[in-house]
Amino acid sequence: MLAPPGPSAAAAPANPAGAVVQSPGGQSQGAATINTPPAAVGDTLRLRFAEAAWIEVLDGRGEVLSTGFKPASSQQEITGQPPFSLVVGNARNVTVEYKGKTIDLESHTSKGVARLTVK
Repeated sequence: MLAPPGPSAAAAPANPAGAVVQSPGGQSQGAATINTPPAAVGDTLRLRFAEAAWIEVLDGRGEVLSTGFKPASSQQEITGQPPFSLVVGNARNVTVEYKGKTIDLESHTSKGVARLTVK
């Protein structure tokens, strides 16, 4: 029995994801050279879910950092550029911490959904 032929060289991408290409000047190019600055220590939200909940978290640039249902008895750390925009469903069963302090969701909650900005 013959094995199916592998992909031809023509079908292979010129620079597959993650490949590093050496330029004539000796500098690397490619996905491996993208510099992403690490987030500052105080830029992490910690969420704990006593019951199942739904969240959406955007950073200060409007980038979605996390969205969707989170199971009961779980937790999540989200790091990004503040200010953070949060929507939290089933908010009374979610605890949010930022810079070592617990954020009051109750004062931002209507019909079980909290909407707030954390700076």
